[in-house]
Amino acid sequence: MADYINKSIICQAYLHIDPVPKDLDEAALKAELESFLGVRAEFFLYKDVGTEVELKEGSLKIYLTILGTLYAGIAQYPDFRQA
Repeated sequence: MADYINKSIICQAYLHIDPVPKDLDEAALKAELESFLGVRAEFFLYKDVGTEVELKEGSLKIYLTILGTLYAGIAQYPDFRQA
C-alpha cells in the first residue's frame, strides 16, 4: 500500500469482476490501468500526481487510487489562488 504520511487519497475507484476471464493476463491489465490512470490523473489534477493500481486475488478486484496533496492541485487554478 502507498505511503500516506505526506499525502491523502484524492480519489479512488473500485472494480469487481466475477467471474474472472480465463485468458486474463493480469500483468498486462495492470500495466494498461497504470498508464490509463496516470494520464487522466495528470490531466484532471496536476503533473506528477501519485497513482496506484492494486489487483487482489480471488474474483478480480481492482483499486485505482490517486494520491497527492490538495494544495498542489488547488494551486494550479489561478482563480482559486486569487480569491
